Amino acid sequence: MFCCGTTGPILPAPTVASPPGATSYLFGGGAQDGFVARLNQSRKLDWTTCIGGTGYDWAWALDVAAGKVAVVGGSDLGSTVQTIPTDDGSIPYFPSTVYQQDFFTQEFTPGGHHVWGSYFGYNGGTALSANGWKGLAVDPTNGDIVVVGHLVNVNTMPITTNWPWYDDSFTNAEDGFIFRYDGSTKGVKYASLVSGIGGLTALQAIVIGSDGKQYICGTTDETGLEIQPSGD
Repeated sequence: MFCCGTTGPILPAPTVASPPGATSYLFGGGAQDGFVARLNQSRKLDWTTCIGGTGYDWAWALDVAAGKVAVVGGSDLGSTVQTIPTDDGSIPYFPSTVYQQDFFTQEFTPGGHHVWGSYFGYNGGTALSANGWKGLAVDPTNGDIVVVGHLVNVNTMPITTNWPWYDDSFTNAEDGFIFRYDGSTKGVKYASLVSGIGGLTALQAIVIGSDGKQYICGTTDETGLEIQPSGD
């Protein structure tokens, strides 16, 4: 069993031996860090790690599927959360925060080994995954990591236009977004807004079924959101 959250300088240490090769980062020195912890089958704490740097960092949501443990959180400007590039040396998108607050995504093995981590953010705005909600899911059919949330004062996010549905209409206020990382390469497979006209939209939670279908919810005070009947 895994859990995530926020912690101060003192994170409880494992009470039994940690899995071989597990990654354990120390507290980063800022106001607070995110953390990930694992309980074994006997409900004993066997692995913990901080996720954070010199700023204010937190971990919001966690999902376990397709042989991986994915965590999403956020950081303030100037923090230094741990990032790990993909095997080809790239880090989509950013190795560090670029504005007031950005979110990060991390991937661990079920044994606690840190294998990938990246920031996501854009100059001129704030990118936040769903604070306090389940803004992340792992697609059990292919291991893709999908993050939902909202952008504040951002109008530069690249949109993938080679999918049957996408939304590229920035409101320059607050827009929902859906962001999918490829489960193998960690490249950006899908990126879309979810926005209407003249207001605020935020996506707050996502669940992906065993068949790969996505179920996403959120809030809006906008008109003009696209409404479609079920395709089933």
